[in-house]
Amino acid sequence: MKGEVKPLLDIIDGKNKILEIPVYQRNYDWGRENIEKMFQDLLGMAQTGKKSHFFGSIVTQTEDGQEVIVIDGQQRLTSVTLLLLALRTHFLLAGNQMRADEIYETYLYNKFSDKNSHFKLKPIKRDLEHYKKLYESPEDFERPSNMTTNYEYFFNAISTMSITFDGLLHAIEKLDVMQLSLQSDDDPQLIFESINSTGLDLTDADKVRNLLLMNEDYSKQTEYFERYWSPIEQKSQYDVTPLIKYWLTNKLGRVPNNNRIYFDFKYYIQRYSDKRELFEELLMYANNYEMILSCSSEDAEINAIMRRDSYLQITSQYPFYLGFLADVKAGKLRLADFKDVLLITENYLFRRTIVEVPTNALNKIFATLHRDVMRRLKPEYNYVSVLAAILKHKADSGRFPDDVEFKEKLGERDIYRLKPGVRSFLFERLENYNHKEVVDVFEGLEQKKLSIEHIMPQTLNAQWKQELGQDYLDVYRQYINSLGNLTLTGYNPEMQNFSFERKKMFYMNSHLGITREIVQYDHWNREEIENRTSELTERMLSIFPSLHTDYHDPIQTHDLQPFDPNFEYTGKKIVGYTFQTDAYRSKTVWKDMLIEVVSDLYDEYPEQINNLVIQDATGKGSMLTNAFKSQQEEGYSELRDGVYLNTSTSTWMKMHTLMQLFDFLHVSYDDLQFQLGDSHSDERDAVR
Repeated sequence: MKGEVKPLLDIIDGKNKILEIPVYQRNYDWGRENIEKMFQDLLGMAQTGKKSHFFGSIVTQTEDGQEVIVIDGQQRLTSVTLLLLALRTHFLLAGNQMRADEIYETYLYNKFSDKNSHFKLKPIKRDLEHYKKLYESPEDFERPSNMTTNYEYFFNAISTMSITFDGLLHAIEKLDVMQLSLQSDDDPQLIFESINSTGLDLTDADKVRNLLLMNEDYSKQTEYFERYWSPIEQKSQYDVTPLIKYWLTNKLGRVPNNNRIYFDFKYYIQRYSDKRELFEELLMYANNYEMILSCSSEDAEINAIMRRDSYLQITSQYPFYLGFLADVKAGKLRLADFKDVLLITENYLFRRTIVEVPTNALNKIFATLHRDVMRRLKPEYNYVSVLAAILKHKADSGRFPDDVEFKEKLGERDIYRLKPGVRSFLFERLENYNHKEVVDVFEGLEQKKLSIEHIMPQTLNAQWKQELGQDYLDVYRQYINSLGNLTLTGYNPEMQNFSFERKKMFYMNSHLGITREIVQYDHWNREEIENRTSELTERMLSIFPSLHTDYHDPIQTHDLQPFDPNFEYTGKKIVGYTFQTDAYRSKTVWKDMLIEVVSDLYDEYPEQINNLVIQDATGKGSMLTNAFKSQQEEGYSELRDGVYLNTSTSTWMKMHTLMQLFDFLHVSYDDLQFQLGDSHSDERDAVR
């Protein structure tokens, strides 16, 4: 790689030169803040007479002497090109044809080459058409488009600037960059990662796209981009990073840290020998992700469930859904079961929301939930039965709230001050459950055609104080925002704080069932509010029922707890464990458990563990460096011929060896579950 500081325009200038932005690059996405700073810097240079201004680095690779591939720096190059185009337009409008032609033929147009329609800059396909339109009439500009937006900013800024057109052109000529020219033996991907190691500008999706496309030849880049990556972006609503995170979650059995998504992806895909197979899988995930985001399955009931669940504003369950749908595609499961999977998940999430169970456990639960179900699945039980059993037996922060807790919280909570989406969800279910003539409550509330109505109004007048009785103030304070005192209406402004009798006239004519029901009450006071609250909570219990299943979970009968590296196992007694299967294994010695688990891992990951045996895998300070030997030594137990594991260690060391081995192999901690007995203080446990 050769580096040289030179004027940026020297990179653009040149007969028949084409500056090509490869398809693996992201869209042109410099925003107002970026281009405004660039323009103000140029004005400052012109006003102060500064001789030069360093404008960052640009990494290029020359293909045929004329075609320059821009590995890094496209945002700068594209922005300067848009500024030159805007300046050229002003020269034309001012009648200075010579200056306009100078800019056009030197920096924008290849007169003697018909490549890229003669244009010097060749953005990626999505931007190229928008860029070409800027040479036409403003009426033909593409909108919305970042190309168009930034060009128009430059055009308007030039109109009001305090320097001359020539002064601006001279300032642009003083922009210096460090051009890093790659040689034939340079690896563009490694250089790109080094330059962008801070990750401040690129999303994980940008880095993944570059990783998958950069080192391919141009024809393969174009094919992979158009056939796979571009559709993946479209189906992900141009936010691919969450999809990658969900895909990784299913593969790893854990939620990758946000600052590790790219690195986990890069490591995991080493097991794919065929890149096309990886792209096909990602595209399949994107198809299913699009169905979830846009609620666009072929089943109207499934779409209705997904749409209303979006108002709960919880996405932790997406990896679970995507894992299920992936196995539908693989022929292992039936799409017909997806409706019930959605309903059980909806029930679980809504009950937890009402009961206010902390949400921090959800990511971990859903990261392994599909895998947990599939491990237990047998011909005599369907997926839904197993799922219900697993969720029913969750405890503590992962629990499925029971009827008593759910009903109590519905009666106690300030329903009016729930998050708007959750509140809309609640009233939509009360209104539409088991009804064929569905009212679009969500749209009505969003467009303010409907609103949440306080039957006992928020401002009490004399009539209402008399209606509520002598303890009206206590009734007001206790029940104003309770479930029983709320309904839906389209006549809130008209009713104001009318008396209950006058409000009933509006309720009687309502097309909303939940509101018409109120007409049955003759009065509205403490007793009626409590009765209606009780009635609605009972209805909610029928809408969101307890989980019932005929599946008996053999794993749950052993009171197992997931492997937790932060838990102190020293002094604890193991009774048994499960690992990645239904089979429960009785073991009373930590050493025996360690040997069996690592043996199972060897069966699945022989190459990686063999690398550890020959000291060829981990970095400095890892316990794994000395965990394996190729020959028998004191304290080492034989796993396979030529593979020996250090088992003469403390319980603490055994568990940390497992932790590091799981991390190294990207195995979920939850795959290993222990049944612990009474604690003991037998020091011999230190080496057992």
